[in-house]
Amino acid sequence: MQISKKLPRFDDHIQLGLLDRISNFLIFVFAFINFLSLISFSSLSIAHPSIGIEVSRLFKITIIIFAIFSFFLPKTPKQLIYWTVGIFFIIIDYRTNDNLTFFSELLLLGLSVGSLRINFKKVLRLYLFSTLLGTCLIIFLSIINYLPIDGQQSSVLFSNYQNIVFCFGFVHPNAFGTALFSATISFLFLYSKKYKKLSIFFILMVVFFDFLIGAQTAAVGVAIFGIGICLNYTKTQNKVNKIFKILYVLPIILTIFSLFLAKYPNTSIYDWLNEHIASRPSLWNYYITNYPPHIFDNSIDIDLSSVNHVYGNGVLDGSYIYYLLHFGYVGLIILLLTMFAINQKTFLTKNNLYGWSFVTICCVAFPETNFTLFFFNPFLLIFFFNQLGSEQKQYF
Repeated sequence: MQISKKLPRFDDHIQLGLLDRISNFLIFVFAFINFLSLISFSSLSIAHPSIGIEVSRLFKITIIIFAIFSFFLPKTPKQLIYWTVGIFFIIIDYRTNDNLTFFSELLLLGLSVGSLRINFKKVLRLYLFSTLLGTCLIIFLSIINYLPIDGQQSSVLFSNYQNIVFCFGFVHPNAFGTALFSATISFLFLYSKKYKKLSIFFILMVVFFDFLIGAQTAAVGVAIFGIGICLNYTKTQNKVNKIFKILYVLPIILTIFSLFLAKYPNTSIYDWLNEHIASRPSLWNYYITNYPPHIFDNSIDIDLSSVNHVYGNGVLDGSYIYYLLHFGYVGLIILLLTMFAINQKTFLTKNNLYGWSFVTICCVAFPETNFTLFFFNPFLLIFFFNQLGSEQKQYF
């Protein structure tokens, strides 16, 4: 690994060409990792447990190899600081959970992708391709009955509170809806300016389909981003740009609001939201009462192998509370920083679509955790481009 106080420069054109080829190869490895992670999130592990285990193992091995190769690319001192801090948190997370959680996977992937010096839009295109490929494969496997296309299965013995509801090979309609959401906003971000009519058609189609399968949060997310697309190409663009500076507080407000709901049940707003967002506030209240957050990780050990009285059968949705309880205050701060970084690129690039991505993700993260998983949200990787310092501007 080479270290330089300035940006890496190479007089040897052969060496520069080799590094470019390595980076281009590794970004395709990232696309393969994203493909595997989406497959792992399907119903494969339920329908075919042995194959599901092998896919998960291949995913973890590939992500570690990807991170190792990326680590040995030339680094500036600022990059080394990012990697050192990231690896420190990964070690703490691993020691607490005896496994690579999606939080550690996000850190590994983010640090690795950010160090490749690849344009973010190219990263997004490969993400879109691998997501569409994985989604189509899962749907195809459900059509040929290799994966369950629909139906229910109780997630806990003798309990019907939280059922697994299969949907076109995915383990839940929300998972399928989130995959459609991430693919749609990635396509709109990349191509809406070139294909305006087609983009409007996609927005309407995905919103309708998400509502049809019961993935309401995903539908609302696509609708929010769709409104942003329409405003972005009108005369209101400059006025909206100023609003994004104020909206930095949005995820902070939603975090505080989530904590308020979790700590103060039986208020009128608590009761209303409990009814309209599938009892999320009740779940938050249960978990934050029984598992107070720590500075770093917070091991929540729940045995779901037999009859139990765990409210919600171990399910916890809502990104702000989930990150706080599972990964501590540090994990929540990192989540907020990744969100801020998306909005920051609005002003760096003069592109309001970054701002609309930020607003959309902040809103859908309130009731759901799926939208802050790296394989459902490539925009979280933007934060890790900051390791490049002033050089990052040319990669957006």
